[in-house]
Amino acid sequence: MFLARFFTKLILATFLVLLVGSLAAGQTDLGTGLPAFGSFNRDSIDTVNVGNLNVHFEFPVFAKKGRGLDFSAAVIGDNKPFRIMGSLPGALYWYPTYQTIGVEALPGAGRLTYDIIGGLNSQHPCIINNKNVPYYNFTNFVYTDSRNTTHPLYNISVGYPEPCVGVHSFSLYADNYLVTFAIDPTTGSVLTKKVTDKSGNVGDFLAGSFTDPNGNSISQTKTGDLIDTTGSTVMTAPPGTQTSSTLNFPNPTGGVTEPVVTSFSRSFTLKTNFGCKTSGGQNINELNSQDQLLTTGISLQDGTSYGIVYESTDGTYPSNVVTGRIHSLTLPPPRCTFSRAAK
Repeated sequence: MFLARFFTKLILATFLVLLVGSLAAGQTDLGTGLPAFGSFNRDSIDTVNVGNLNVHFEFPVFAKKGRGLDFSAAVIGDNKPFRIMGSLPGALYWYPTYQTIGVEALPGAGRLTYDIIGGLNSQHPCIINNKNVPYYNFTNFVYTDSRNTTHPLYNISVGYPEPCVGVHSFSLYADNYLVTFAIDPTTGSVLTKKVTDKSGNVGDFLAGSFTDPNGNSISQTKTGDLIDTTGSTVMTAPPGTQTSSTLNFPNPTGGVTEPVVTSFSRSFTLKTNFGCKTSGGQNINELNSQDQLLTTGISLQDGTSYGIVYESTDGTYPSNVVTGRIHSLTLPPPRCTFSRAAK
């Protein structure tokens, strides 16, 4: 079955990200998830990418049969929270990406991110009605599937307004996924934002739906509830706080909501000390970012929980100054704690 990121995820355990336009920090293959042609070391707990040592894990939380598309939710995470930003010969620096630990609803469309760049340009002005007006380009498109595998669309951009920018849409493949995107040539409003997988399932980001070739659809309401192919509400997301968010999975026969999954987070300082250089000897500037919320635990309805400890920058524990990589993950009973980050 096509497993792709659906509409709701607890990122940093503090807020819900829905399938609406979001801005990517830049076009980089993060090496998270399960990239094609990768070499992996798999065991019962996690999958390690031998090429970059990223750790990927998935643990089931909830499942319900559907018509054509079954619904499930799982704790899904990766351990590679950085990308290199900048460009030579200018400065390069480590940049924090979203922290990919949370409860994921499956199946779904994933997410499509991009940058919007532009403004007034005196060297190459956009003259409309005898006035220099700003113009903008949507670029650095990256499609990310449900397992956090990134699929960049290189050297693709659309923009507005006409006639200063002439390309306003595209329909191109990112690996095995057909990405279709279009904007209004005058206002820049997004008109089409879809992805189609190799099985013909279509994720419509604007409509909030994921539909198989037979018309069976999982959809999202305006309040954030998820509706499966039988018309049943399978996930709700009540308002959370800065440090906790909850997902409910209503009983399909009515009555008690089950299970309730709550994620907790707290503030850390993200600081790297990698000491990396480019092949030409240029330093990559270290990250030092305060007040970053990271997931520290995910509790389940039966009282069990997952605990997450992050890699300390100076090697001392406990620490509020961390690299953002996972040091250890404690699973629900039978208790098991494993560590990968230091290896």
